[in-house]
Amino acid sequence: MIPGWLNDISRDSWDTFDWKTIPCNREQVREAMDGYIGFVADPYLDDLDEIDFNGVKPSISQKQFIASIMQFNTDLILCYDTIMVMALAMNASLSLLSKQTPRQRLEDFTYDNKDMANLLLQEIVKLDFTGASGKVKFDEKYSRQSNVGIKQYREGNITTIGKYKNDLGIIDWYSGVQWLGGGKPPVDGIKLIVARESMSRVHRLIMWFIAGCGCLTAVAMLVINTAYRNAKAIKISSPALNNFTAVGCLLLYAGVFMFGIDIGISTNVQLLLASCWIRFILLSVGLSLSFGALFMKTYRIHVIFNEALTKMKMTNLQDSKLIGGILLLVFVDIVIFVLWIILDDMQIVKANLEPVFDETNPELEIYLVPEIYHFSSRHSLYFSIALYCYKGFILLWGVFLAWETRRVSLTQLNDSTYIALSIYTVFVTCTIVLPVLYLKGNDVTFTFTFLTTAIIIVSTAILLLVFVPKILLLTKDPESLTISLIHISSSLNSRDTKDTRSVYRKKTEELLHLRRRLMSSGNHESYVTHL
Repeated sequence: MIPGWLNDISRDSWDTFDWKTIPCNREQVREAMDGYIGFVADPYLDDLDEIDFNGVKPSISQKQFIASIMQFNTDLILCYDTIMVMALAMNASLSLLSKQTPRQRLEDFTYDNKDMANLLLQEIVKLDFTGASGKVKFDEKYSRQSNVGIKQYREGNITTIGKYKNDLGIIDWYSGVQWLGGGKPPVDGIKLIVARESMSRVHRLIMWFIAGCGCLTAVAMLVINTAYRNAKAIKISSPALNNFTAVGCLLLYAGVFMFGIDIGISTNVQLLLASCWIRFILLSVGLSLSFGALFMKTYRIHVIFNEALTKMKMTNLQDSKLIGGILLLVFVDIVIFVLWIILDDMQIVKANLEPVFDETNPELEIYLVPEIYHFSSRHSLYFSIALYCYKGFILLWGVFLAWETRRVSLTQLNDSTYIALSIYTVFVTCTIVLPVLYLKGNDVTFTFTFLTTAIIIVSTAILLLVFVPKILLLTKDPESLTISLIHISSSLNSRDTKDTRSVYRKKTEELLHLRRRLMSSGNHESYVTHL
């Protein structure tokens, strides 16, 4: 703020200034000063008839004297009223001094007499009169509550544009303020505006559309698997278990829709909390169904392979038992989430990010403060670790089954290959997604898009790996599908002993004999169905 008494720099008072001490010249400073608004104590009284020294009014000659010194020097007006303050305060203190013990007089005043000084100050605070410089009144800190003149520097001249009348608490404008730079008043500092962050509507609709296409694909696979469940290409791959894989992928796609519900759609806290729980449950159960069904089929192959190779007998592992295993995995998910919901209190937490300058109106100095919302609870870390360990154990089990059945070939339906590809897809996706989300977690739109893309990639990979090969086999001649139970490489490991090779050849011949018996008996389909 520049004081209101600052003169035009083109006047003589600036001639003595050393302009070499600053990196600006006279014209640049003058340009910077143009339009500034200054404030100064206003010692002028508009109407001298208003002067009233606590009931004593000046005579005509005294008014003429006051008017003359106003034109000569404004500081003299302040001196005039200062003398009146001293006179009125001393006059009011006379009676008080006479009542003190011992009795005192003004003539006895010394600068060391603190009692008399405090008495005079108390009387000064009580003063309230209209002097030559306007209203004279003091606050508790002995500061005068005077009127304030409002001035503006306009093209080299200082113009009084208004006055703040302290006693009335109003501003009396003489002329309007001339604002430079478009006629609008400048901002007096930065303005922070909280901007609630929600995901982009366009990104939400795109991901929902893709997830919707995924849902239709899963339903189509489910229909095909059910309609052709008696076809050899579908029957030997356990259509009942394939249905669980399709339903699991369908739940994963549905989770994408739940991730799209945020503060931009609804501000209802209960709805947002419900969507949070539902999205987590859909993802967890969807993974258990899709991978569980795939792993259970491979587990049956693993059991049959071991029984046939070591005990030379058929193993009848019914679908109902495998479905029970899948439901057991889902049951564990449900138990974890029920305990989580009961024992923990999920809340919506608000967080403000670093302010961002709004460049659309830079002259307004507006900073947008992004406000994001996320879900949090006290024990979320422990339950999350439990879920991650549980899902990790399932994937490790799948890796074990894929490795154990790597030599088994079931009519071009070697699910160990699909398990390996599915687990590889999940591993690569998690390896990329988790670090990126940690670094960009505050970007709501990016987080939603990146995470849902990963979910769609995983579910689509599982869906295609399980069903596309079987659909392709439907187009082939059913008689062309061989029913080879086992294909083992004829080459043995160099570390096998001669006895091991002998046993290996014997078991292979017995298995081939078993295959011929199955082919000749005509009852092979009932056995292969369980594979």
